[in-house]
Amino acid sequence: MHALFKKSLVGIALAGSVLTANAAVVATVGVSGGNPYFDDYDVVFGLGSTANPTWSQQVAWDHSYGEPFDAAGTASIDITSHWDNNGGQTWWALVDDNWGANYSYLTSFTINTGFGTLVGTNSGTYIPDYGYVYSFINTPQTSVPEPTSLALVGLALAGLGSMRRKQKAA
Repeated sequence: MHALFKKSLVGIALAGSVLTANAAVVATVGVSGGNPYFDDYDVVFGLGSTANPTWSQQVAWDHSYGEPFDAAGTASIDITSHWDNNGGQTWWALVDDNWGANYSYLTSFTINTGFGTLVGTNSGTYIPDYGYVYSFINTPQTSVPEPTSLALVGLALAGLGSMRRKQKAA
C-alpha cells in the first residue's frame, strides 16, 4: 500500500506539471498594401486599457528605403510573461501609418497560445494616411482546477487502480 501511495503522489505531481506547463504565447499583427518606397509603420502591442495600459511594447517598421516588407509584412512578439492562463485579459495592437497615400491595411491580429489561436477585431481594415487602427482580443475567462482538486482526482484514480488490481487477483 505504501508503494501505491508513492506512485499516486508522483502521478499527481506529473499531472499537475503537465496541466500548468506554459507554451510560448505569441502575438502577431499583419499589414499589407502601401507605397513600396515610402512606408513607415509603427506597431504597438498592449495589454489592458489603450489609454492607460498595464503593459505595451512598440515594434517599429521603418521601410522608407525599399526594404523587403514594404508592401506586406508581419510583426510578432512573445507575450508569455504577461499572459494569464485564467483569461479575462484585453489585448490590443495599434498600427499607425506615418506616410500619406499608402492604402495600407491591418490584415490580422492573432495570439497563438500554443493550444489555439485567438483572432482580433478589424481584420482587413484600412489604415488612414497618417492615421492608426486598433485591433482587440478579449481572452475568455477560464476556470483552472485548484491543486487540491487535482490531488483528489489523482487519489480517486489511484483508488480505482488499486480496486482493479484486487479484482484481477481474486
